[in-house]
Amino acid sequence: MCVLAVLLGIWLYQGSDDAAVTDSNADTASQESLLDNASSSSEVAESPFSIKDPVPVADDVLGEIASGSNEQASQTPVLNETPDNVTSQPVDISALGRSALGDQEFLAFAEHFRNDPAQLQQLIDEFRQETDPTRKAALSKLLGEIGGADVTLAASELVFSGDPESRRIGLELLQAVQPGNAEARNIASTLLATEVEPGVLVDTLTTLARPGTVDDGTRQYLSDQIAFLADHDSEKVRSVSLNILSRWNKNGQYTEVIRGGLTDDAAVVRESAAYALVGHKNVNQTLIDSLLSVAINDQELEQARRGAVLALKGMPITDFERQQVMDAELDMDTVRR
Repeated sequence: MCVLAVLLGIWLYQGSDDAAVTDSNADTASQESLLDNASSSSEVAESPFSIKDPVPVADDVLGEIASGSNEQASQTPVLNETPDNVTSQPVDISALGRSALGDQEFLAFAEHFRNDPAQLQQLIDEFRQETDPTRKAALSKLLGEIGGADVTLAASELVFSGDPESRRIGLELLQAVQPGNAEARNIASTLLATEVEPGVLVDTLTTLARPGTVDDGTRQYLSDQIAFLADHDSEKVRSVSLNILSRWNKNGQYTEVIRGGLTDDAAVVRESAAYALVGHKNVNQTLIDSLLSVAINDQELEQARRGAVLALKGMPITDFERQQVMDAELDMDTVRR
């Protein structure tokens, strides 16, 4: 019995050592697992996909772009990667327009002011008070990109100010905001109906160079106004009116008005009429014959001839007529010694 007791004691002692070893191994494995996890976490933090520095957007800082000063950069908004790509921090408006902006920065500024009506009003006030023509033109370009009712109102104030230079700037601003802007179109329509000075009429017509989205009734009404000026005493007004008419008239209603410009006494009007017919859809033989007479006339202004050639190339003409067009083009391309 004693021998059995001794053997049992020895057996129990060895079992406890094995358990201790097992527990120790388990602790070691657990620690190694934690180290592995920590190492893995460290590797993730250092991966190329981790964000270590702020993500640069649109060339750093708006203020630095506007003023060219790193010192002011800390006081002006950074373009963050937010849904609207702007911040609510104010822009130093006094620094705007004094140096050139890249495309990204220009669009970012425009978006900032669209989202901050108070700052937009400050920018408009700055624009109104500016006397330096270069800076005023830069601010006008930015306001034209911003658009909206407040900018249109500022443009109308300048247009009806009575001051020729202010009116010119106002019309340029109106041109920028006009596409898709009913109020801007109404201002242009009023000027076309009331103004008689050729320079003002030309500038007003230019504001309509890009029709934008417009309903059929408005398109017809403005087309009528523009076509009426095709008989104006000023050749500049006639020339520009034909150009603009070709952009507004979509149903061929004024084809004859534009064709009439091909026989105008002024070469600049004939040139404008020829180019106004490029891509024209309402084509008939009378129109083709009129263009051919310009294209093959070696006494005609070259630009008018080239416009006629370009228009004819897109029209359904006969092989004989096409040969005449090719001969006319070759004649103009030939260098005479």
